[in-house]
Amino acid sequence: MKTVLVTGSDGFIGKNLVARLTQDGSYTVFCYDKNTNDDLGSLIEKSAFIFHLAGVNRPQNEEEFKTGNQDLTQKVLELAAPRKIPVLITSSIQALLDNPYGKSKRGAESLVAAYGQKTGAKTYVFRLPNVFGKWSRPNYNSAVATFCHNIAHDLPIQINDPKAPLTLVYIDEVIDEFMKCLADEQSVDTEGFCYIPSTYSTTVGKLAETIKELHTMRSTAVVPDLSNPLTKYLHATLTSFYDEDALAHTFELHDDERGWLFELAKSSSFGQVFISSTKPGYTRGQHWHHTKVERFCVIKGKGEIKFRNINSEKVFSYPVTGAKIQIVDIPVGYIHSVTNTGSSDMILVIWANEIFDKKRPDTFYEEV
Repeated sequence: MKTVLVTGSDGFIGKNLVARLTQDGSYTVFCYDKNTNDDLGSLIEKSAFIFHLAGVNRPQNEEEFKTGNQDLTQKVLELAAPRKIPVLITSSIQALLDNPYGKSKRGAESLVAAYGQKTGAKTYVFRLPNVFGKWSRPNYNSAVATFCHNIAHDLPIQINDPKAPLTLVYIDEVIDEFMKCLADEQSVDTEGFCYIPSTYSTTVGKLAETIKELHTMRSTAVVPDLSNPLTKYLHATLTSFYDEDALAHTFELHDDERGWLFELAKSSSFGQVFISSTKPGYTRGQHWHHTKVERFCVIKGKGEIKFRNINSEKVFSYPVTGAKIQIVDIPVGYIHSVTNTGSSDMILVIWANEIFDKKRPDTFYEEV
């Protein structure tokens, strides 16, 4: 089993990396962060690969940039040199800037390059753009984390320039590339830096709008287009910021003598999902559609789904039961109904290929 060391293991990227390494099951993982009591030298001595993620980006004074980024990197490399241990470090796109943080990151990069040339050890330097995902910290160094935290808690967000561009990378795709480095199969650019192949470009304003739209899904049940990877990853990130006691939320329940019905989710791309409860002896439906296609699935209780082509008097039916799950397609042009034929409430899942539109309902009452 390969032994690896993760410095900065308690940070945003570190936590995600440790989780992946542990989940993989092929590695013994040593963790080192500012609260670790273990000796760094002894951990490096036992390691076959080093992920050096520890660093400083929000110090109390500028001197900490050097001590937290360059000096710590120098210490790690000196301890790793006798065994020529492969080292991966996380730098930043700000290494291109002439500010204290950028200089300290650029200095750490130079140290790693010199280490590789001197020892012949494999080195991997990632100049990461804005990384986002679960376990990120709001009000720290990620606009995504800050927006997700505030919007999830119904707090205001501050946007100075909505048109300001943002280049984002998702944490899982960052970790994918880190894992490739263990097999020396990483993506490398023309300058020799490792990079994340999938990046997402947006603006600060669009980012905020997308997260707000995702948040409103909890009250409207309207799901945005999650085929867009950035939207899907922002949704995953947003869910990680809801408080434990706020994960449950209530939808409007449509209740009458037949039972109840509510909308689980709806989208312009996949349609609409309903859940209904029907009391024994009661019937739902008794209508037909020109274009709207539906699927019925009884998951509890017993029922009978009846059909009749609007141009025919012939009636046919399907007995359905939660004891034998079946999905029944409802074709257009057929009047259809579902009746609870059991002695207990029947639970029915209904999918329609479009969201119900009161102005154009495409639903015409007629008994089977």
